[in-house]
Amino acid sequence: RRSSTLIGLAALAALFAGTARAELHIGLSSVINGDTPTGSTPWLEAVFHTNTAGDVTLTMSNLMPAAEFTDDWMFNVLVNGGFDATSLVAHYISGPVYTLTQRSSQSDNGGSNMKAGLFNLHFAWTTANNANRFSGGRTVVMDFTGGGITEDSFDLLSAVDTRHGFTTAVSAAHIQGIPPSGSGSVRGDVVPPVPEPGSIFLFLGAAAGLAPAIRRRFAR
Repeated sequence: RRSSTLIGLAALAALFAGTARAELHIGLSSVINGDTPTGSTPWLEAVFHTNTAGDVTLTMSNLMPAAEFTDDWMFNVLVNGGFDATSLVAHYISGPVYTLTQRSSQSDNGGSNMKAGLFNLHFAWTTANNANRFSGGRTVVMDFTGGGITEDSFDLLSAVDTRHGFTTAVSAAHIQGIPPSGSGSVRGDVVPPVPEPGSIFLFLGAAAGLAPAIRRRFAR
């Protein structure tokens, strides 16, 4: 009897260990202003993965058709309890080359067409049709180090922009090439992680292991 209970508890522990992933997923799925991108949402996706405290890899994916491209993408980060992002070191890894602006405060509005508040991280890509345009189907990977940051450091709303901001967001981006010849800005929210198939099997195993103990308890 005790062994079945222990098996169930062990499986549950393994389940929670397996699903506790050090990642923050942000999906950009809501239009702030302008035209609506084509295709299913999210149109853009960002994943922050903590390697160790102070070392976070960011993967940015454009999930739209190839003709639609991102020229500006904004994020927030909290470093050592403050909004100064200038102490972080950025390492380019792969994908269309960007220009990254790191602010000492939440003061970057991304241009008057963004209208999503004030951020302290601003990625920008060329609008020219070349290898560095961040077009649909492409992915950018880079790394941040410093300040003891983790994925949770990027789970932060933008500051209110009293001049241009219609909303606040965890992330926002400007998209061009929306058919027939439009553009628009979109906002992002944190997306809960989806359990992996292995975690589901662990849950079933935990339930099977605990079921006899639960039945005995109610039988009493």
